[in-house]
Amino acid sequence: MAHWADQYVGRAYTEGDYDCAALVADVLGSQFGRTVTLPADRPHDPAAAARLIDALCEDCASRIESPIEGCAVLLRRGRLARPWHIGVYFERGGEGCGLHSLRETGAIITRLRGLDRMGYQIEGYYQWI
Repeated sequence: MAHWADQYVGRAYTEGDYDCAALVADVLGSQFGRTVTLPADRPHDPAAAARLIDALCEDCASRIESPIEGCAVLLRRGRLARPWHIGVYFERGGEGCGLHSLRETGAIITRLRGLDRMGYQIEGYYQWI
């Protein structure tokens, strides 16, 4: 049986238009009926993206201990200690997964336990407010 996340897999990453944040906003709107307004000018380098997430996080979401369907998964990668990548959490077959979009692949589904092989670490889970 197909999961709602499957319909997004393969959607192209378009810098400045359909990036990881835009994918999350799209999913939240079409699957969960939530409107998320993104800044028109989103930075593309990790450090600047992390600063923007820091600035917006308090107004848009609150941290939760355990993930729930449709919550945000904030990720960090490499030496940058702050999160700069985002995805949407869901479960498939009892296993936690994230739908996210990368420049190289477009939208993909990754098991959370496999994020470390991609160099990502989970910063936390966030419920939209």
